[in-house]
Amino acid sequence: MADLSPGDRDREKLDQALKEEQKKYYKKWLDMDIPMLDGHTPRQAARFPGLKPRIIEMLKDLERNRSDSQIGTDAENGSPGD
Repeated sequence: MADLSPGDRDREKLDQALKEEQKKYYKKWLDMDIPMLDGHTPRQAARFPGLKPRIIEMLKDLERNRSDSQIGTDAENGSPGD
């Protein structure tokens, strides 16, 4: 971080804080009642074979959204993204 401008350092701190908050959210999400899972938490729903396809779809959506937001961040930083 020594060669970064003050603005770049602030951006790096902000990015790190965002990653930490996302990590906290995803840990909490496992124990949140989700309407799409008939009111079960993802942790509970994993025990029901009929709900597993919904969990898989939700995880794919979460990953897609995370990837989409990462592409936007890369574009802002001048990187092409994946």
